[in-house]
Formats: sequence, structure tokens, C-alpha cells
Amino acid sequence: MFVAPNSYADTIATGNWIKLYNGTYGTTAGGEFNVWMSTSKTGTYTNQNFSTFCIETDEYINYDTPLYVENISKSAVNGGSGGPDPDPLDVKTAYLYYNFRMGNLSSLTTGTWSYDNTGIDALQRAIWYIEEETSGINNYLVTLANNASAADKQIAYNNVWILNLTDGAQYPTKKQDQLTLIPTVPEPATLLLLGFGLIGLAGAGRKFKK
Repeated sequence: MFVAPNSYADTIATGNWIKLYNGTYGTTAGGEFNVWMSTSKTGTYTNQNFSTFCIETDEYINYDTPLYVENISKSAVNGGSGGPDPDPLDVKTAYLYYNFRMGNLSSLTTGTWSYDNTGIDALQRAIWYIEEETSGINNYLVTLANNASAADKQIAYNNVWILNLTDGAQYPTKKQDQLTLIPTVPEPATLLLLGFGLIGLAGAGRKFKK
């Protein structure tokens, strides 16, 4: 199975804390956002050097405010202004975010997309449109995602996840969920079977040496 190169992979885990800051570009109420992370609410937050986008338009965040990573899943919690609760990640959203993170959007659009306010706004509004949120626009990036092959969209979906965020209180308030890029890893049962397979191969190797 194809996964994103480790150099692109985010290291955020369930139970971490993050802070979001205004990104370099974007004039909507959404992304891009810069992500900083800590292992505790009051700990030191370090720049994670990646940008994210919101997928819900009726939940909010404040910059430089601790947000608790309650879960990392394939669905937005509460569902935003459109869709069910939980609201599953659309493969087309995953495709656009994955190719943004991999630096492919410009080439995929033959230069139409560029990393500036116009490009970032187009990406955020395309994500909102695909996720059936208000303020979404059916633009050329939506068309790009619609026309992508099922295989390419599946590759992206396997690597893109949703950070389910709260304020971390005892009775938590849900916050605006964000996208992240984390390569797919085998389930524990798969790892166990793989381990047995390697043991079997090692045993066979010893037998052949006799």
C-alpha cells in the first residue's frame, strides 16, 4: 500500500494539544492554519511546519488557544453546517488536501492553482463545498477532485485524517475539526501476523542451513 513519505507525515497523536495560528495565505474564515503541538496543555508548543484547513463552518477556534486532540478519525464530529454527525471524510476532500501537502496542486491544474491568497481561498472553499458546508464554491478544484481516478482518491484517503478537537474541559466543547496527513499503518492484528510470518521465515532459514 502506498503511503506518504515520512518527511511529509504529521506526528500529532490522540491526547496531544495543539494551537492554531493564521497561515501565510487565505482570506476566508477558514484555512490555511499553522499548527503548533505540545504533549500537555501548559507545555511548550513547537511548530509542526504544516498547514491545515477546516472542514466545519459552524464550530470555531481562537488563535493561540490550546485545543485538545480528542481523537484522530475519518469523520468530523457534529458534522458542521452540512452532513450527518459524525460526518465522514469525503475522498475528494482527502484528494485535494493530500495533493496540497505533496505540492502537486499546481501541476495537476496545469498552473491554474498557486500558493497565494487566491489559491488557498479556492482550496478552502472547495473543501467546504465537497463537505456540504456553507461558504463552499463549486470551483475548478472540485472538478479536479471529481475527475481524479478512484485509485488516486483512495491513496489520498488512506493518508488523510481528521483531528477531532475540543477545549479539553471536563465537559468538553467541540471545536472546529482540522485535516492532517498521517500515513496508514497496519492494524495490530496485521502486525501480529506479520511477526509470525517473519518468525516462520527465520525458522525456515535455519532449517535450510542445516
